[in-house]
Amino acid sequence: MKNEARALFSRKATDSRVGEILTRVIVAAPEDAEAHHLYGQWALVNHQDELSLRMERRALELTSPDNHPARMQIHTLLGLALDQLERPEDAEAALRRALSENEKLPKPDPGSAFELVKLLERESKTADADKVVSRILAWAPEYGPGHLARARHLLGMRKDYRSAIAAAEKALQLAGSDKAQQRAAHAFLAKTYFAAKNPEAAERHRAALSQ
Repeated sequence: MKNEARALFSRKATDSRVGEILTRVIVAAPEDAEAHHLYGQWALVNHQDELSLRMERRALELTSPDNHPARMQIHTLLGLALDQLERPEDAEAALRRALSENEKLPKPDPGSAFELVKLLERESKTADADKVVSRILAWAPEYGPGHLARARHLLGMRKDYRSAIAAAEKALQLAGSDKAQQRAAHAFLAKTYFAAKNPEAAERHRAALSQ
């Protein structure tokens, strides 16, 4: 049944049958950490944040301290649920625990760590966010969102237009076919080139946004 729930969730994350199936799995196997974690994922996507928090906390209790990949994922979900519940201090603590577990992995996951960057930026903790970006880029130097975050930080903290533009151009280069990342980089570059008194380059990036 757990595989059925996972397959349904991958096809349509809002499918109510996922929650129904996982409820039955947990009744039959109350010590199944993965089932609780899957339920927590489904609940978060479906805006059932308190349920997600409850499921992920139970998943954490049931997960071995040595299972760093699972604990990283669980702490990340806990952070996201707490953030949705407008508890930023608790969310930051959970995402920092996720970062700690992440750094124990042979190949850390930049996407999980970047959730902490986004939270810190929203809380106007730019210097702290930039420290996390440095850690991410040390593991994953080709992670485009990290370079764009670095560009924002260089501009916001130092007004360093040249370095910010270089970091954003790097992010654009690494965006590949990801349209959202391309648009974010083009938007930043259009604004920053204009502020740096380079209207031709700004116009080039503005034109790319309209394509």
